[in-house]
Amino acid sequence: MRAADLAHGLKTPLQVLSGDIRALRQKGETQLADEIEKSATAIRRHVDRELARASVAPGMSRAANALVVDAAGRVIDVVRRTPDGERLTFVVNVPAGLAAPVDEGDLSEMLGNLIENAARFAKSAVTVASTVASAGAIITVTDDGPGISDEHREMVLSRGVRLEDEGRGDGLGLAIVSDIVVAYGGSISLSEASPGLRVSIFLPCRPVASGTTGLLTRGS
Repeated sequence: MRAADLAHGLKTPLQVLSGDIRALRQKGETQLADEIEKSATAIRRHVDRELARASVAPGMSRAANALVVDAAGRVIDVVRRTPDGERLTFVVNVPAGLAAPVDEGDLSEMLGNLIENAARFAKSAVTVASTVASAGAIITVTDDGPGISDEHREMVLSRGVRLEDEGRGDGLGLAIVSDIVVAYGGSISLSEASPGLRVSIFLPCRPVASGTTGLLTRGS
C-alpha cells in the first residue's frame, strides 16, 4: 500500500506541473515545455500503473460485473476528442447486455489503456468486440496500424519495454492491463490482425454471490 499511497500523493503535483507546462508554452518556451512534459508523462504512467496494481491487490473485494458496452463507450468518447482519436472510426461489436466479471473501474482502466494505445497507431479504425466464452468473457481491441512482430509481442507485456524501432509501445500501457487481467485470474494475448494488432483479454467467471455467477447478461 505504500506504493499506492505514494502514487496518490503524486497526482496533485503532476496536475500542478501540467499547468506549469502550459504556462511555459504560452511564453514561447516550447522546447523546455516539451522536455518537462515528456518526463511528466513517464511519471504519470508509473503512477497510473501503481494505482492500477493497488486497485486489484489480493484480498480486495472484486464481486462486481461491469457492462462492457458502457465502459467502451465512455472511453471512446474521451479518445475521440484527442488528436489521435479524432481522425479514426470506432466500431463497437459488443452485446448490449454483456457484463464482464470485473469491477467497473478496473474494466475502464483496461479498456482505456487498450483503446488509447490502439488509437495511437491505427491508420483508420479501432474495433472493440466482446463475446461470451464457456468459462468467461473475451474482450478484444483491434487496430489497423503497423502491428508488432511475432518475436516482440510478449516483450511489450513486460514493464517498461518500448519498441521504438517498430513505432509503438509506451512501456507501461499493456503491462498495466496485464497486471489487472492476471489479478482477476485471466489472461492476455496479442495477435496479428492483418493489418494491425489485436489484443485479447480473457476474464473468467467467478462466484459473486450465493447462487450467482460472475458473468452476466443483463437486459438492454
